[in-house]
Amino acid sequence: MSTDQKKNSSLGKHRPLQRVDVICDRYEQQWLAGERPDLGEFLQQPDSPVQADLFTELLRLDIHYRNQNNLPIHPQDVVKRFPNFQTEIQNAFLLENVSGDTSEIRRDQWLTQTQSAVEHTVPPRLTRLPLVEFDGYEILGEIARGGMGIVYRARQIEANRIVALKMILSGNVAGVDEIQRFKNEAKAAARLDHPNIVPVFDIGEQDGQHFFSMGFVNGPSLKQLISNERMDDQRSAEFVRTLARAVQYAHSKGIIHRDLKPANILLDEHGNPRITDFGLSKVLHSQTELTGTGQVLGTPAYMSPEQASGRSNEITEATDIYSLGGILYELLTGCVPFYSETVVGLLMKVQNETPRSPASVSQVRLSADLDTICMKCLEKNPSDRYSTAQDLADDLDRYLQGEPILARPISRGRRIARWCGKRPLITGLAACLVISVLVFGSSTLHFAKTSQLRSSMVESEKRQKDQNLQIALLAVEQMVEQAKLLADVPRKEKARVELLNKATDFYNRFRQQRPEDRSLQFQAALVHQSTGSVFRILDQFDRSQEAIETSVTQLDALIAAEPANRQYSIALSESYISMALLLKPRNLDLAFGAIEKAMAIQSELMRDQDSDDDSRHALARVLYNRGMMLSEQGQHELAESDYQAAIQLLRELVRYSDDPATDDSLAGNYRLDLGRTLNNYGNLLKQEGRTEEAKNQIRQAIDLHSDYADLREHRQDVAIFRNNLANTLIAQKQFDDALAENWLSIESLDELVSQFPRYASLKSELANVLNTRGSIMGSQNELEEAAEYFGRAESSLQKLTQDFPENFGYSNRMAAARYNVAVVAYMQNEFKKCSEILRNAIKVHQHCFDGNPHNEEFRGNLKKDYSLFIKTLQKSGDLFEMDQAIDECVATFPQEHEVRLNAARSRAQAYTDAKQSENKDIRESLGQNAVEDLRVAVQLGASTDAIEENGKIIEPLNVLFGRTDFQELLDELKLNPSAPTSDGGE
Repeated sequence: MSTDQKKNSSLGKHRPLQRVDVICDRYEQQWLAGERPDLGEFLQQPDSPVQADLFTELLRLDIHYRNQNNLPIHPQDVVKRFPNFQTEIQNAFLLENVSGDTSEIRRDQWLTQTQSAVEHTVPPRLTRLPLVEFDGYEILGEIARGGMGIVYRARQIEANRIVALKMILSGNVAGVDEIQRFKNEAKAAARLDHPNIVPVFDIGEQDGQHFFSMGFVNGPSLKQLISNERMDDQRSAEFVRTLARAVQYAHSKGIIHRDLKPANILLDEHGNPRITDFGLSKVLHSQTELTGTGQVLGTPAYMSPEQASGRSNEITEATDIYSLGGILYELLTGCVPFYSETVVGLLMKVQNETPRSPASVSQVRLSADLDTICMKCLEKNPSDRYSTAQDLADDLDRYLQGEPILARPISRGRRIARWCGKRPLITGLAACLVISVLVFGSSTLHFAKTSQLRSSMVESEKRQKDQNLQIALLAVEQMVEQAKLLADVPRKEKARVELLNKATDFYNRFRQQRPEDRSLQFQAALVHQSTGSVFRILDQFDRSQEAIETSVTQLDALIAAEPANRQYSIALSESYISMALLLKPRNLDLAFGAIEKAMAIQSELMRDQDSDDDSRHALARVLYNRGMMLSEQGQHELAESDYQAAIQLLRELVRYSDDPATDDSLAGNYRLDLGRTLNNYGNLLKQEGRTEEAKNQIRQAIDLHSDYADLREHRQDVAIFRNNLANTLIAQKQFDDALAENWLSIESLDELVSQFPRYASLKSELANVLNTRGSIMGSQNELEEAAEYFGRAESSLQKLTQDFPENFGYSNRMAAARYNVAVVAYMQNEFKKCSEILRNAIKVHQHCFDGNPHNEEFRGNLKKDYSLFIKTLQKSGDLFEMDQAIDECVATFPQEHEVRLNAARSRAQAYTDAKQSENKDIRESLGQNAVEDLRVAVQLGASTDAIEENGKIIEPLNVLFGRTDFQELLDELKLNPSAPTSDGGE
């Protein structure tokens, strides 16, 4: 077997994710058959590379069918049975039980042509794995990872000690806020030197990767400890007393932790607690604060009410005291103070409800004093909690010593007052009734009292609504963030759509409730914009169009109300870009209209002397996409101008982004966008025959993407670029190099299709590179292999055209693959087979061309179809059908003189063949039509040089010499050629 055959056979091998599919299908079939399959029985061996993915997919199916059959299951029950899959369990329940009140994203995708172009849209957020080797540290293994950081067990070589080495999870593409939070954590912890706080030894940065090393604690977390055993009252009090003293020390140094919870408390070999993870810490009296008003940071189950409501300006030392109370509560009862299946529900409870006392929850008898201490920590009002963490530690010490504690249980009067405070409407009505009875007849006083009360009630309810809205918006934002994260997760397209649908619904509801809130209206517009982009990627045209049109309407209204707001205008421009990309495969004229609207907006913005990087970046995106559409219309000079302008803007942004203050993710996006622009410019240069320049541009594009090769979208881009490079190498007859680049593209796209089976664009791209492979094989006369690749491409694209009949791009590619199959048949002298295939290819390409008459690719492909079809019919001797086919061709392109000239040449050739035909009528028809074709061609602008050269009629037209109608045409054109040496006349 040849090397290429081996590679070809590898495409058919089952990948791990395909095995996951098979197992999940079996599991689902049992549910559908009315059985209750055991999830555990379907898991593979523990060391299987797909074990985690398989567990997640099986659990999601299990949750789904249990919900359908009213067989609810609780996450904690699953964790008990499968303790090694806690992260997978959390994600599965999140995806299958999405709820809340909420919003949308701004993300998009880059589609293609046969010579694949890549569309320019809103940049994605980049995430990459961090480095695992560092100078000065020997990495010994991973300890843990969270949403922001990853921690390794390492040996610090110079000090010869074992440390915990923490790095930013997203590595050297982390954003400014991410890096600042990481630095805050390191600097805050470095200021603290306490036996119950994990110390920081070293802070640094290498090649853009930020890190710090800290003491290695060789023991479990408190979370792990209490999941397996319950502490008694005495030990619980001692434990929290120790923590309170450590927290007091941190407070004395001006540091508030803000995320105290069992997972952030480690136990050393002696069982002593050590506080860690100061990632959300706040420095008291600092002017630098990353948390804005309304932003909620922390872990909801241990959050104080002021944190849950996003009132960051009210966060003080009392916030940590509340969290210590939450930890004590869990130690005493085995559960957290509040529980809800949704984030929104949990945050609402933290703000508005009083937890049941530990004594009423615990299954064992608790000390009343310890119960009182815990409940004082959990007071809603920060001023009602312990004044300091030291006061809490002292009260716990009194309890442990058997002395009277200072905290007192809440009085009956305060309970009533608290109940009234949470129910202002009911309380207000009752108060009005009492006042009216007591002061009946004193109307002035009564009115004043009730007026003040109503004002108080309205203000209280307004505050409550604002808080509720902030919580709901938080849940929406979390949905959107989850949808963003799922963009590069295999087999999560459906979950992504579900999240975005819910986010859109919730934002629409918010807009109706708060029509005067422009920031909310703006977020809603961005949600619809992003939803439209995602639906476009998934080829849901109608839903995409509806979402994008909604965003345009909303942004238009915002601009009308606030014309000077640049962000509104930039967003509107991006919505028009999204609309153009949506319409492009269906109607290039409408798409061009949308992109021109985007250009008008950006041109206006750039007239402003204060234009910023966002504006320049947005303008580059518009130029890029307009250049691509101009190229498809055959306006190559204008397209080249747009590409060059976009490249200049993006190169400047890349150069400016070298500034350390620039967000690394932005710097990455500038490079990615520049790469995509260079690729499409290279495609244009290839079409112009400037293959060496084209090759240089595309190779630059590949190099710019190399740093992001672990992300789906960028893996797809690099595969497209490599195939475009292969096509350019084919034009230079460098077939070996073309095969190598093309094969890399096939391998990458084949893997992506197996990982993201619902992305139609990936399947289209894979078919496209298979088509290229066939072209290379055909050029080397490997016709059997060429036919195999063309056939696979056609089969895949035929399925896509059935699923998406209105997507002309897929139809065009399918017909192109069909044309290539016909070429192989022609080269093998199978003319009947070739003509049958071409009839179908012409029908499909005609459909595409009718839908987009200005698309140069569609036009060119249809001409190629007719050219080969006419030649095939001549070869097979079907001269009458050939004559009809030429009539159809010139009727399709009535204003193109080159088509008429080719028609005349083809008919002239067939005119010679018809000499041997017994049907003189067909010969006469061919001769008359050939002469007429020449007459019309000249009328349309063809030069007479196409007929006569150096006083002679050019072949094959010379066979017409001697015909009366041809001589009349020569006289009309004032041509006086000499007679041909051979008799080509009648």
